[in-house]
Amino acid sequence: VQRSRVLRYADEGVLDLTHPNAYFIYGGDVMDRGDGGLRLARRLVALKKRHPTRVRLLAGNRDLNKVRLTSELSPSEMRRNPRDVPGPHWDPSAPTLHTYLSELAMERGVAGGAAAVDSRVARAQYVLQHTLGCPGTFEGRRRELGLLLAAAVAEGEVSDSSVVGKVSDAAVVESL
Repeated sequence: VQRSRVLRYADEGVLDLTHPNAYFIYGGDVMDRGDGGLRLARRLVALKKRHPTRVRLLAGNRDLNKVRLTSELSPSEMRRNPRDVPGPHWDPSAPTLHTYLSELAMERGVAGGAAAVDSRVARAQYVLQHTLGCPGTFEGRRRELGLLLAAAVAEGEVSDSSVVGKVSDAAVVESL
């Protein structure tokens, strides 16, 4: 923004165009590029709403691949046995979901194996780390939510389930 001739901060954190003839095209990949993806996405969408004909927001592959989470963490998919979920075909060295959950249970010393630790949180962490290629995204989102929710969250702690967000059969994952 500091180097841009078409963008500026109008108020505290509010992006705006610098002049009436300015146009702005965002080339995508707002997510997974460090902490701040949610805040930047909100600012870009607000800018688009204020200048709908002069701002274009393109979705990059890092943005589009997160759409998978709405189906992979849906209630119907969560009822699917982890043994029936294949590993990513593009990475034969990646563990399957069942293997990941089994190892997680052993790591945590939880009796009952994969079934005992199977949750939306564990599946989201698996997908991000092993099928989307963004192992730091979960913790990055936790840090960002901690900043966004600092006043509402005791001592800045954000739970795993807050990172994943809420979902129902008709809703979209709210955080990831």
